[in-house]
This record gives sequence, structure tokens and C-alpha cells, in this order.
Amino acid sequence: MSPAAQPRTADADGLLPGIKTTEDYDFSFNPGVPKALVQELGSLAFVERAENVVLIGPSGIGKTHLAIAGLQGRASRVKTRFITAADLMLQLSTAQRQGRLKEYFNRAILGPRLLVIDEIGYLPFGREEANLFFQVVAKRYEKGR
Repeated sequence: MSPAAQPRTADADGLLPGIKTTEDYDFSFNPGVPKALVQELGSLAFVERAENVVLIGPSGIGKTHLAIAGLQGRASRVKTRFITAADLMLQLSTAQRQGRLKEYFNRAILGPRLLVIDEIGYLPFGREEANLFFQVVAKRYEKGR
């Protein structure tokens, strides 16, 4: 298989915002985060079970850190995409305007086994963005991703 045709991961592409590990996570800063759950997320067993994971909490408690640590700590290669909600909305809107939405969904939304969308709720979604985001969630659910 040529390098271009091989599955790529977000960390292999340098798309993750820095290197984070579960070892660097300060559990004392947020004692409500159970270590066992972080280790479970790092195993990516939820991907095999086609389960969704949502990390919710205020800014600055380490949600992005834990998401990145889990991705980098995995033992097996899983095609992964890491993107902020703002960038996702920009790319979805652009693809829609250019008449390439179906192609974009097939490649960027349904292609990766694991899709990490960071900073959901950081910026409010308008009606069109909310509809596009709903399509992302619904199509991945339908495909068992």
C-alpha cells in the first residue's frame, strides 16, 4: 500500500495541538476525573464498541489534554481526525457552498474511525451550523462510527 493510501492518524499528521500524555495530567487539579476512566478511554475500546464519548466541563479543566492523551496513548492505529468545532463548521460551510458536502462527509466525517471535535460550545452555532453539526452526529451514528 502506498504511503498516500495508508490510514493516517491525527498524531502522525501532526494535527494534534501539542503532545499530551495521561502521565502529565494533573489529577489533583481536577480530582473529579477518575484515573480508571482515563485509562479506559486511552485503550479506545469505545471505538470498537461504536460508542460516543463526550467530555463536558468548564474551560481549563483538561478536556483537550485528556482527548489528546487518549489518542496518543493508544496501542493500535486507528484512523483519527482531531478538529475544533469552529474549524469543522468553516469546512462544512465551505463544502456546502462549493457543492461538495457529500464528498466532504464521506472523506472527513465518515472516513475516520475516531472523530474528535474540540471546543464544542466555545462559539454559538447559528441555525445552519446547528443543522450541519446534527448531520455530522447523525451520519456517524448511522454508520456506527
